[in-house]
Amino acid sequence: MDFYTVLSRYYDLVFQKNKKALSMIKHLVEIDDHTSLLDLGAGTGEEAIDLAFEGYHVIAADLNED
Repeated sequence: MDFYTVLSRYYDLVFQKNKKALSMIKHLVEIDDHTSLLDLGAGTGEEAIDLAFEGYHVIAADLNED
């Protein structure tokens, strides 16, 4: 079992949602029919999920499937 597989069980406890990044994205990127965001290294996808609920089309990926 590799490090990130073990860490994935505790990921959201160790890495808190990045509220400053979310605020900056919402401030800089307007939502329209052509707005898409790509979140690479998304971890558990907390930020991507928040942005999707705000109306952004988000594609999130992480190398570790856990």
